[in-house]
Amino acid sequence: MRDVEALNMEPSRKNGWTPPPHVLQVVAWLVLVVFAVLHFTSLAPALHASWQPAAYAVPAVALVVHLIVHLASVTIDPCDNKVLEKKYPKVKFDRSEHKHVIEDCHCYICQVDV
Repeated sequence: MRDVEALNMEPSRKNGWTPPPHVLQVVAWLVLVVFAVLHFTSLAPALHASWQPAAYAVPAVALVVHLIVHLASVTIDPCDNKVLEKKYPKVKFDRSEHKHVIEDCHCYICQVDV
């Protein structure tokens, strides 16, 4: 029970830019940069000259689209205000009353429509 209470005391993150960054965020950015550098400096130049334009263009377009979607998803605030404030009512989930935590687009633990 103390673990749950400790989680409720942590400040909520509004989006992916809220400091401190999560370890997985840092790993994702590093992997993206390493793969891009390796591709454009090692793999693409090593291909036959007739394949090089496609080897540069297709991954470059995919990388740009990925970066746009990645930045949009990191910037969006996905939470309801109740969830951000972490002011959950003291509810004990009753499986005899509800089969799942979320039913009909409503979470019965945090009392938020999802």
